[in-house]
Parts: sequence; structure tokens; C-alpha cells
Amino acid sequence: MSRAYFDFILFQEHGRAYKVDSQGNVAVLYFTNDPMVVPHFFAKGPMGWQMDIAAEVRNVAAYVGGLYSWCYRGQGDDYTKILANKLVRKYRYCVRVGDGDNRMLPVLNLPSS
Repeated sequence: MSRAYFDFILFQEHGRAYKVDSQGNVAVLYFTNDPMVVPHFFAKGPMGWQMDIAAEVRNVAAYVGGLYSWCYRGQGDDYTKILANKLVRKYRYCVRVGDGDNRMLPVLNLPSS
């Protein structure tokens, strides 16, 4: 990953309110004042807490042009067990963390040609 990408992530997340739920050696961080930023997943190992990028890719689906920028799709893993009592279905297809920021994004309906 490039320095520019890391700067983009820092700019996107810096100063945002968040909550962390943990259980044992895994934790989920999700944002409570920005509907765009995806949750992050962490595992505690011999070197301490580290981001679990594979879990993020597996458990979060990113969307463009819809009512939500991401939806949770995890099933049966330790992270999903942590969030089990907080996951809520939003507008048909989308599952999100209930006490996160779940504002719908404005969608412009253009006439079809």
C-alpha cells in the first residue's frame, strides 16, 4: 500500500467517533458518526493487536451508488459472534451494526436513456 493510500485512510477516519467491541483475542471497531467508513477487525497475537485485513475483506461488502456504502456480510466467525446482538437489517439487503452510523446516503435517480 502506498503512502498516499495511508494518508487517504487517515484523512477519512481521523477525528471520527467510534466504538470497540471485543471478546477474547478479537475486536471490532466501528464508526458512530460517519456512514461511509467501514468497520475494522483486529486480532491479538504474539505481537499484540493487529488489523485483520482478511476479515475486513471477508465480512464487509463495499457498494457504490446505493443507499449504503457498505454492508456487513460476515457469518459464523468470531467477529460476527461479537456483533450478533447488534446486527440489524437495513433496507432489504443491507446488514449493519445497529449502534453505528446508519444514515442512508442520498441517491440521485437519473432518467434512463
